[in-house]
Amino acid sequence: GLPAFNPSKSGTYVLRFYAVDGSGNQSESFDITIHVVDTYNLNLLVEVAKSYDLDKYQDEGKPEFISALAKAEETLANMEDLSQEELDVVANDLLTAMLNLRLKP
Repeated sequence: GLPAFNPSKSGTYVLRFYAVDGSGNQSESFDITIHVVDTYNLNLLVEVAKSYDLDKYQDEGKPEFISALAKAEETLANMEDLSQEELDVVANDLLTAMLNLRLKP
């Protein structure tokens, strides 16, 4: 059988539709392709990053953090035609920028 459609998992899904009349005659089928990307990690990273009080951090790394956060928010706002790989790169860039921030002494 076909795997169940689970939009919580990233991937490309092809849904096939057809009709059957009362006599059991099947119409021509048509397919709809749905591309699903998993945004959970990026959404979580953005939520955490937005909670950072940058006044508590040293200046080194702040521009990269601000840029990575802006890119992540822009990416989430413009998801059309985005691959999982592209999304993962943005998430990794934000995580790296977050980890590179250093608290002021």
